[in-house]
Amino acid sequence: MRIHEVCQQTGISKRNIHFYIKEGLLDPESDSNNGYYNFTETDCHKLILIRRLRDLGIPLSVIRSILHTPGASGYYLRIQSNHLKNEIEHQQKILSCLHSIQDALPLNPDLDTLLSLSAQTDIPGKGNISDAALQDEYDNAMVNQVLLRGFLPDSELSEYQKFIWEKVNSITGSDNPSSPYYDDYNQIKQFLRSLSREQTDSFFAKRDLHYRKVAGLDTSGCLRYIEEMKTTLRKNLGSTRWVSTWKFYYRTFFRPNARIFDSDLNRLIIELCPWFSSYLQNIHSICSLLYQWLHTSDGDALMDALTTSLNGYMDLEHCHHGELEAMVSFRKDFPFRV
Repeated sequence: MRIHEVCQQTGISKRNIHFYIKEGLLDPESDSNNGYYNFTETDCHKLILIRRLRDLGIPLSVIRSILHTPGASGYYLRIQSNHLKNEIEHQQKILSCLHSIQDALPLNPDLDTLLSLSAQTDIPGKGNISDAALQDEYDNAMVNQVLLRGFLPDSELSEYQKFIWEKVNSITGSDNPSSPYYDDYNQIKQFLRSLSREQTDSFFAKRDLHYRKVAGLDTSGCLRYIEEMKTTLRKNLGSTRWVSTWKFYYRTFFRPNARIFDSDLNRLIIELCPWFSSYLQNIHSICSLLYQWLHTSDGDALMDALTTSLNGYMDLEHCHHGELEAMVSFRKDFPFRV
């Protein structure tokens, strides 16, 4: 399909289509003979979706993330809706201030009067909306969509799975500081706020692949993976950048993430994702065997290196030694900057 046909079918101009291609939202094949683009029905559907998302006010950077990881679209749409709520609240405050000044204005005001009235009105600054959005951008339901997206079914949730998902959000969504999830979720919110959308996509996409890899291991595969973990740990500890980044994000992500995945929440996740039980069984066995090896004469050197490099920034005794998994799955090519 040529571009003029696509324009007719989608209602999008040639200029915008070329712009979307340039921005990486669309990647149609091109004819090697003349260089013209050949569009498919899938390309057209994608363009229609882009246009509709733009009509919703969603930035191109977010649309790119949605197209690349559609499974996380609920997370991105929720960010946009929360941003709009904050924008509306900000505009309502401005409107209220305008009405207050208008009501108090004399018939023939001068600049000093305007200055005085504006000083008496609590006009919200532009920075206030960003502060509000920063605090409200992530709630626990959004954190769950990010943390657990790799375990959510690709197809539509059944009624029972919807019930389980609502229960997950209910259990973790408490604002009560005494809740066992309160501190860990607040730390992870802080972590997520520090990332760009591209970093979030990259990091959690790699994590999802890692989970499936571990879940699919047989007994011999688990033993081979333990040997891989030993090699990876040694390499990571030899990287100054890896060590500093681990420490930087330890309290806002790695530690709370390990605790969440070692909580009673696992029983509910198993109901959502049947292969999650295989992942849990394998990773607990793997980390337990690796932990035992670290406390043998053969593993002493690596254990000493861990203790020296990460002193105060690791806890291998709890959470089924789950931080060992994080140390391996979090590679030195981590895209974040410290």
